[in-house]
Amino acid sequence: MFCYTYCFLGKKKQYDTLNFYKYIMESKHPNKKRGQGVVRISDLFKKYTQILKAPQGTVVNACINAIKTSLGVTVRKDQCRYSVSSRTLTLNVSGPVKSEVLLRKKQLLAEISAEVGEKSCPKEIL
Repeated sequence: MFCYTYCFLGKKKQYDTLNFYKYIMESKHPNKKRGQGVVRISDLFKKYTQILKAPQGTVVNACINAIKTSLGVTVRKDQCRYSVSSRTLTLNVSGPVKSEVLLRKKQLLAEISAEVGEKSCPKEIL
């Protein structure tokens, strides 16, 4: 079986069907051959996850969860503020709780970065 195509000069070219199919697949997807597996939806959005930053509320919720899991202390949302521009997390809590948070700052920052990503993680906890 043969397939005919016209190039831009108007010349007629003849391909057998199998070679034409291979030519079309290689021109559309040069790096991925047919039958190499399913593309996951998360891979399609990988570019955007690296560019975008998490919203302020997401970082505050991640901080509250990290403090609750590591210290066992409940912090309200109005006691925690996050500045996106300076990447600073400010806590308005009692002295003993704040000193425990500052002692375990590296551990808390690691938990927060695991939840929201390295780009959105706060640099400093005050």
